[in-house]
Amino acid sequence: MQAVSTINAAAIKARADFDEALGDAGVADTVWDPDRFTFGRIDSLMSRHLDGEIGRFLAGAAEELRGIDERLAALASALAEGLSNLTMPDANDEGVNEPAQHSAVPEAAVTKAAAIFQRFASFVKDHSMARTAQAWGAKASETVAQTAEAVGKSLQDKAGLYDRLRRRAGDRIGTAWLGDSGAPLPLKAQLLMLIDDVTSEARSSNL
Repeated sequence: MQAVSTINAAAIKARADFDEALGDAGVADTVWDPDRFTFGRIDSLMSRHLDGEIGRFLAGAAEELRGIDERLAALASALAEGLSNLTMPDANDEGVNEPAQHSAVPEAAVTKAAAIFQRFASFVKDHSMARTAQAWGAKASETVAQTAEAVGKSLQDKAGLYDRLRRRAGDRIGTAWLGDSGAPLPLKAQLLMLIDDVTSEARSSNL
């Protein structure tokens, strides 16, 4: 059915975009609360990729209905305007707020690295190398922090933690967007209900 194909096409694009955002996930997101990181983002991406698509689908379906018989014009118009009656899934409205920002580099690790280089800078200062050592220490601290962040992301990827987020994104799409039932009602179910209502009304009309 075209309605399902439209949502599926958006899901493919949304999951690709979500994959690019995985680098923003900290360990707390991937380990402790993947839904908090995932749901709001995937809902936003789905809404963006479906923007205009659902309206075009309903307009096309309305034209097909009108083509069957002009006396169905009123029902066709109701179908075309049905977009306003649809509710897009939104995790924020369901009590799953946007995730707090977590640093990908453990605070303690960066602080410890900075302290080591600070002690080194103090040592060389006594040997008339203060400015050079301080500059070297600052650069080295920055390098350690950047390396720790890169290592952290690599470890999460190798440990399958990013895959966990990908799975939760797929689960969210499968239930909130392509599900057959639930509260709130998934988008696919809303669309099918709208189409069924109009179709039933058309069949029962006296042509």
